[in-house]
Amino acid sequence: MSSSSIQPLSERSAQPAERRTCLSTARLRAVGDMKLRRRAIVEPRPTGLALLDGDLPGFFQDADRAAKSGQRRYLVLSATRFVALVAATAAGTLTFTAFDRQPMPTIAAVAVGVAFVTEVVLWVSQPERDWYAGRALAESTKTLAWRYASCGNPFPAELLSDESQKLLFERVADVTSKGKDRITLSSSLPLVTPEMAALRSAGHTDRRRVYVRDRTVDQMVWYATNAKRNKTRATFCRVLLVLGEAGALIAAILRASGEYDVDVAGIVAGAAAAVAAWFALKQYSQLASAYSMASTELALQRALLASTIEDHWAEAVAGAEEAISREHIMWLASRGPDT
Repeated sequence: MSSSSIQPLSERSAQPAERRTCLSTARLRAVGDMKLRRRAIVEPRPTGLALLDGDLPGFFQDADRAAKSGQRRYLVLSATRFVALVAATAAGTLTFTAFDRQPMPTIAAVAVGVAFVTEVVLWVSQPERDWYAGRALAESTKTLAWRYASCGNPFPAELLSDESQKLLFERVADVTSKGKDRITLSSSLPLVTPEMAALRSAGHTDRRRVYVRDRTVDQMVWYATNAKRNKTRATFCRVLLVLGEAGALIAAILRASGEYDVDVAGIVAGAAAAVAAWFALKQYSQLASAYSMASTELALQRALLASTIEDHWAEAVAGAEEAISREHIMWLASRGPDT
């Protein structure tokens, strides 16, 4: 990354009030339907200053896309492998004749082949590394952008424009150097966007209002929503595991009593093992707990920030950003030492 990444700050163009009070279709596509729809439910699109994900630096956009792509590939390949292994187990157990042939051995072989190919693809491409590296870079860039735009430490309002931009460049350069082997940063968007510049140049009251609304409350709602979602999914997976293991036990008892010769217990147990593997992969319980803690901490930060005077603002913003960063650090640590 070169110093040319920092483009001169341009004046923010005046926009009609109507445009600032509604969520346009273009912005929905640029930032993401779900996130903006959630914010629209919580609070209408504000008039005046705002800073949304689509207003953040190009490095954030690139890293965010890379993380989502890596996550999608990793989860699809992992799910394909689990399903293929269960199918191979079932095909290797069941028998039937069609057109004077036994198709199940062929089906089992194909299923094992699919599982083998997906395992090799996962091993060679390692999409989970793109996911982890991209998310780390995106979140680090995002917190730096918010610290800069809202005049939080280490970018207090007293810091001159040139000095603050130089420090931002140095911090982002340090962050991007850690994931450059996995993430390609090619966006033409500036490191300091017009929206970031406008927020930084605003008065303390406006900066505080935007930071609380667009950063603290938005992140708090995201954590609370996903904590509930992951808790529900964890409960669902546990119910499936209990039912699967109970079904396998009943099937094993029936077979031992001579009711039938088919090893249904093995098939059900294989399916339960696949659910357990998916449960471990997605970490529903751990995420529900971490997100719940982060949401509670941000709720407390929100009350503190709303009454923070300008003399203590830079430190208060740094504290709020550290609360968000702690959750992300815990998430990365839970994914293993290579992340």
